[in-house]
Amino acid sequence: MGYPEDCNLSYSYSTPEGLRDYYDGVANYYDLFLQTNNYVLHKKVAEIFTAQWQDLVGSVLDVACGTGKLGLELRPNISSRVTLDGLDFSNNMIVEAENWRVYGTVHNINLKGDLSSVQKYDAIVSSGAFTPGHLDADDLINLRALLHDGGRAFISVKKDHFEENNFAAKLQAAEESGLIVHIGFTEVLIWDSPSFTDTAIVVTFQKSE
Repeated sequence: MGYPEDCNLSYSYSTPEGLRDYYDGVANYYDLFLQTNNYVLHKKVAEIFTAQWQDLVGSVLDVACGTGKLGLELRPNISSRVTLDGLDFSNNMIVEAENWRVYGTVHNINLKGDLSSVQKYDAIVSSGAFTPGHLDADDLINLRALLHDGGRAFISVKKDHFEENNFAAKLQAAEESGLIVHIGFTEVLIWDSPSFTDTAIVVTFQKSE
C-alpha cells in the first residue's frame, strides 16, 4: 500500500462513475493509507480556515469530505454553534465519514452535476479533491452555488494541477466578472514525508454579495 498505487491510480479516471467506484473500493482502508504516508493537507486547510475565519457562527460544508479527516480536524477548533456538514459522491466513503460523528448531515452529491438541491453554507472547505482526474477550475468556481452571498471558500488544489489547468487565470476571470472577490493563494504541504514532495495551493475566495 503506497503512494503510486493509491493516489496516482485515482488520477487516471476519465468519468465520475469510474472515480466513484474506485473510492468505494478503497474506503475501508483509505484512512490507514493516509496515516501511513503522513498526510497533512487536511490539517493545513483547517489551519488556514480557523486563522482567517475563526469567529464564524453559522454553517460549514466539507466538500468531497471523503472519510472525514478534514471534518475531524475542524470540529474541535470551531464553535459548537457552527453546523458542520459533509458532501461526497462515494457511498462507502460517506459510511466511513459518518463513523466520526462530526458531521450533522452528509450529502451524497456529484460535484459535476446539479448543486441546486444542496442547502447554502456560510463557508465551504475541501482537502484533496482538486487533483488530476477529479475536479477542475470550472468546478471550483461552480462551488459558489453552495455558498450564501458573502460566503467564503477554502479549497486545496494540487499544485501541478493548479498550474497546468490555469486555475489562477480562471479564478481571476471570475473575479473580473463579479462572481467572486478576495482571492488568495497559499502553498502548503500535502505529505509530511521526504518521500513525497507534492504540494498544494489552498485557494480562498468570497462569493460576491
